Amino acid sequence: MKKAHLLTAVIILICSQTINAQFSAGLKTAVIINDVEVNSGALDLNKLVKPITGFAIGGSLSHDINSNLALQSELLYKHTGFKISEGTSINIAGFEVPVGATIKTSINYLELPILLKYKMNIGSIGGYIQAGPSLNYAMNGKIRTVANSIIDFNINTIDLNLAGDAYNRFGIGANIGAGLEFPTSANSFISTEVRYSRDMNSQVEVPVIKAGVRNSGFSIAIGVHQRF
Repeated sequence: MKKAHLLTAVIILICSQTINAQFSAGLKTAVIINDVEVNSGALDLNKLVKPITGFAIGGSLSHDINSNLALQSELLYKHTGFKISEGTSINIAGFEVPVGATIKTSINYLELPILLKYKMNIGSIGGYIQAGPSLNYAMNGKIRTVANSIIDFNINTIDLNLAGDAYNRFGIGANIGAGLEFPTSANSFISTEVRYSRDMNSQVEVPVIKAGVRNSGFSIAIGVHQRF
């Protein structure tokens, strides 16, 4: 009987903590300053590969564990990519005219970060640091070949068939970041954040260059949030 009363008390305590726990939900957008590691057994492509600035947009849900700790999950749509360029110049009537080609690869990901957040107050402003893993899923991608000269023009575009067996669409990443929260009312705030992310495994294998892609880099984000 005593055990039943104790179990009931524990359940009531857990439920009351869940009900009283503070949640916040928000929307965010970010600029991704991406770096790309290309893993190819045949060629050293890292010196030729140049990143393309990407972006992310999505939502977040944060659950306060206590006054300093929170668990934050996000669902993001990410667009990243890289390019490989080769070119020279030819002399026409005394003018150097650039001639070359660029292969641009863009890949769209669905990302689910799960982050542990440590919060602190800096006067009326909230600050935090965060870290945790993320799950990535490559939804689709394109390879575009562009001729470079006085005017750039598209030669052709190839859709990446990520449903094929040769592709690894799933990936795991690691994230660490810091941010500030600026209150706009009693239950809402704006956040700014800098985050470093790195893929822990190569994901999409690009067929044109026979290489796997591993992303890393910084993102700069801004978001709006509401507490409940």
